[in-house]
Order: sequence, then structure tokens, then C-alpha cells
Amino acid sequence: MNAEIIYHINAADTLISANDAWDDFAIANDAAQVKREHVLGKVLWQLLSDPTTSLVYHQVCTVARGGVPLRFVFRCDSPGVRRLLEMDVLPHPAGQIEFRTRAISETPCDPTPLLAAAAAAPREARELLRVCSWCNNFFAGGHWVGVSEAILKLGLMTHSPMPMITHGVCESCKESLKQAVDEMKQMKRKNTPEPADQPLFKLGAPPSN
Repeated sequence: MNAEIIYHINAADTLISANDAWDDFAIANDAAQVKREHVLGKVLWQLLSDPTTSLVYHQVCTVARGGVPLRFVFRCDSPGVRRLLEMDVLPHPAGQIEFRTRAISETPCDPTPLLAAAAAAPREARELLRVCSWCNNFFAGGHWVGVSEAILKLGLMTHSPMPMITHGVCESCKESLKQAVDEMKQMKRKNTPEPADQPLFKLGAPPSN
């Protein structure tokens, strides 16, 4: 992989452009089915089969659309090659996002066991990635953090296969839920109906990235 792969999605997460290096990479990895002619106009998430990868990219796009560019390293192995790549995720006007991917290292290896062990591993044998069901923060290094910090702390995108998702509730959201329950009890005791136009509670805001 010599050239930088560049592609863009619009505000609806539809793949709207990709450079020649996209097709070159697809052909080099026996994946002609994902050449531009087959994928332009599709929603990005349709091209990601792993639910954990999809979740992480959703969060990455959310951060980018908040005006924060990201850079992270990730694994992208293929038969015969163990590959480490670097990606820049850059915010553009009108909710568009640009992705730039380049190779850091490529190591030839035996194509037979490369991905076979990961594919054969039972789901319950894979690591678990804890995600807050309410604010979508990740549990990393003993703390609940946003996606960009989780990628750095956990080396999240370098796992092969990606860890399994398990959902929980972070401490901040637990406290918000507890406060909401207490408020509901008080309102019930006072026999005061809850205002229809007010949210029941406000979840803890994710940390800044």
C-alpha cells in the first residue's frame, strides 16, 4: 500500500467520493466487490460487518462532526499481509467527513493461520469492550472516556478481531438515573404531574475529546 487512500462521506454517512488508491487497495486484497463502482452511494455502515468496529466509527464521526479532527492507528490484515495503518478523520463543512489512510507497516506472513485463529475463536473467548448504554462512553483504564481517548488507551483499532461489546451504565449516568428516580418519587408524593415538555433527566455529558 503505497498511496494514501482518501474518501468522503456526507452528513447522511453516504460514501460520496474515493480516490484511485481505494480501488488499488481493493484489487490488491482480492476485494473487487468493494471497488468504487460498487460502493459509492452506499451508507458507510453497510460496508462494516463487525458491530464493534461500526460502533467505534459512529463515535469517531460524532466527534469529528463536533469540529475535532482525530488520528489513530488500526489493524487491517489481509491474506498474506499483517498491516498497520494510520487514519486521519477530518471535519468538513455541512457535516461531511474526510478520511485519509496510509500504511505504517506491512509484514508478509503465512496466509493460512493469519486470520483463521481469530475467526475460529468462540465469541465468548474474545475480550469485552464495556460501553455505557446511555452516553456511549467507553470503559478504559478504570475510567469512562470518550472514543478518541479510548482508542489511545486501549489500542482499540489494533485488535484482531475487535473485542465484543458489552453494555453497562457509567457512574455519571447512574447518578443521573438515581436523581431521576428520586425526583419521580417526590413528584408522585406531591401528586404533581410531570411537565410534558421537560425531559425526565439529563444524562452525564461525555468528556471532551
